[in-house]
Amino acid sequence: MKTAHTFVIFAALCLAPGAHAAIALWTTTFTDNSAGANTDRAMANAPAAPFTDNLSATWSLTRSGSASPIFLTGTDNNANNFNPNQNVDNAAGAFWQADFAFTGGTATIDLQGATFNIYRYNNGGNMQTADAFLRTVDFSAWYTTDGGTNWTPIGATQNVDTTASHTTNSPNNLFIPLSFALPALSAVNLGTADFGIRFRAENDATNSGANIGINSFTVNTIPEPTAALLGALGLLGLMRRRR
Repeated sequence: MKTAHTFVIFAALCLAPGAHAAIALWTTTFTDNSAGANTDRAMANAPAAPFTDNLSATWSLTRSGSASPIFLTGTDNNANNFNPNQNVDNAAGAFWQADFAFTGGTATIDLQGATFNIYRYNNGGNMQTADAFLRTVDFSAWYTTDGGTNWTPIGATQNVDTTASHTTNSPNNLFIPLSFALPALSAVNLGTADFGIRFRAENDATNSGANIGINSFTVNTIPEPTAALLGALGLLGLMRRRR
């Protein structure tokens, strides 16, 4: 009987939601919305099945620089990126932070986290060539369900090596995937909650400069428990009663 107990518990653990890979709820991309001035970005949100809500989205930007942001487009960059022309590592306290607000949803989601496709470029919006400087940046993410009054961290702050010569960055450090995950799922009713995602790139006070942009980001969940998991849990409860 102990063997049967062990098997059922093992099966339940193997089928637990945390064992599944994250799946996308929707992916947010950007387009040039400035009629040639290149100073603005529009947002597009593509739902991933079975999520079907067609969300509307807006953004607001906070940055340490005093000048107005200009969204750079160089040879290695393009207008379909969120890149507020803020060097986040040459001066102490340098940062940029963007809040992305989503409305128009009806579904209740099990939020797991968010994955950002970021890139590093130079002041002209072009690829940063390899040099002798170490370039690391602090990245963090949060979410809100009350329109920005309160923000909850999505995972811990990550210190990322964005150096052009770093062998794990490809191609030549232009694009880097960056994932943040919650320690436990958070149920969010998009029909009643003013949902938002915050992304921050910040000086880590140790090295030379880096300009950071977002190519796209995906809001993630994990699959609901499977029928096999529910059956295993039911069997475990039955065996406990028989004891």
